[in-house]
Order: sequence, then structure tokens, then C-alpha cells
Amino acid sequence: MCKNDVLQFELEQAFQAVAQEQGETAVPAIRSIILTNLDQGRIETWLGTDARRTAPAYVRLVAQKYTQYKGYLYQIQVEKTLEVWEALYATLQKWAYNYLLRKSFYRNPATSQLATTYATEAAMVLLAARFPYDRNFEPWAHVLLINICRREMRRSNKASQIPDEKLVELNDELFRTSNPSAFRNQGSQELRYALVDAIESLSQETWQQVLLLRYFHNLSPADIAEMTGKTPSAIYNLHFKAMAALREVWHEKGYNYDRGSVQP
Repeated sequence: MCKNDVLQFELEQAFQAVAQEQGETAVPAIRSIILTNLDQGRIETWLGTDARRTAPAYVRLVAQKYTQYKGYLYQIQVEKTLEVWEALYATLQKWAYNYLLRKSFYRNPATSQLATTYATEAAMVLLAARFPYDRNFEPWAHVLLINICRREMRRSNKASQIPDEKLVELNDELFRTSNPSAFRNQGSQELRYALVDAIESLSQETWQQVLLLRYFHNLSPADIAEMTGKTPSAIYNLHFKAMAALREVWHEKGYNYDRGSVQP
């Protein structure tokens, strides 16, 4: 019997145990959840290499979480209960705001508004999202919110148009080149995506923020200082260190400009 057959057999045995404990009516929903989780690789991930984790234990976990959260998910996704949603939305806003603060955003109304935008997007996703019932709801919803924040920030950065003079300036900073038209001739989306990828791979989030605000959002060091609550001298220092790190990452990734495109 192969590994997958053994797993299927163990799951079926566990379903029978659930039927005995909770009744036959509980099994179809739990079976559907678990088989979908199996298709998505969640069960294998949960089992991992820990011998103490077994398929029957996973079924018991899902059965427990299903009993715990099915009513709550029904209120969120079907009934759309106002009181439940108000509490959840406030939590999403708090998570988004704290995430932005960790990304070195300043405590101001603009950051609060951005957090509200991300929380709204997360709320729309949660209305139809599939909960796997193999973990608590809040950590799962938190991961969903953070992924949306990252996606939206990345989308915003890639959509930003780098002014020509900023492209030339960034070119000079990266390559110390005597050919300032190099980036001007590379004003494609490929270049923008490559730059965002390189910047987002920097180890310090403050470096990422300074470069994105400087080159993608066309803010001066003084503007960045005011936005982040730092001194102008601190911004200049961060910019210097960020450019040194970006130059190293850029060359490590092997980007070049052959034939008018960015090719790693």
C-alpha cells in the first residue's frame, strides 16, 4: 500500500470516529473540508516530519475547529452580522496600521487612511475566502491581511511612474556611469519591476522605504524626513546605506541591459 493509500485509509477511519462522536450529520462537511485541504497540500504540511502528528489527529483538529468556528463563519459570510463585522473590521484596521508602522510609516492620518484601504480590501476577500479549519481564525485572517498589504504595496510601487530625472539619478547612483541616458532609454515596465524586486530584497525595511519614496514617489529627502518622523540627516544616511546595499543586490542578481531590456 503506497503512502497516499495509507493516508486515505487513515482519514476514512478517522471520519468513522467523528461519526461516532458527533453523529453522521457532521461527517459530510468535515470530509469535504479535509479532502480539499488534502488537495491543497495542507495536510502534508501539517504532518511534516513530526511522528506525533497523525492523520487521525488532523481530522480531530479540523472537527474541533469546525465546531468552534462554523457559527462565526456563517455570521461573517452568510448573515453578514453587523456587530460581528464591526469588531472584525476594527481588528483588520489595527493589524494593517501596525503593519505599516513596522514598515516605518509615520503615525499620521495618511497612514490611518491607507490602513483602512487595506482593511477594506481584506474584508472583501474574507467574505468569500475559504477557511481551512485547521488553525484558529485570527492567525489565519491576520496572514490574509498581511498578504493583501504586501500585494497592494507592491502593486502601488510597480504602478508608480519614475520620473526621467529620477531614472537618470538612480542610474548614476547604481553604476557611477558616464552614460546618464542608459536608464532613460530603459523606461519600460520591466525595469520598474526589476528595481522593485531588487529594492524589496534589501535586508532593512527602512532602506526599502527610503528608496521607494525617493525614486518611485518622487519625494525629496526633506519630504521623506517629514513623512517618517526622522531628521533630514538621518534620511541622507539611510539613503547612502540603502544605495550601497542596492548596488550589491543589483549586481548579485545579475541584471543587465542587453537589447534594451532588463534581463536577470
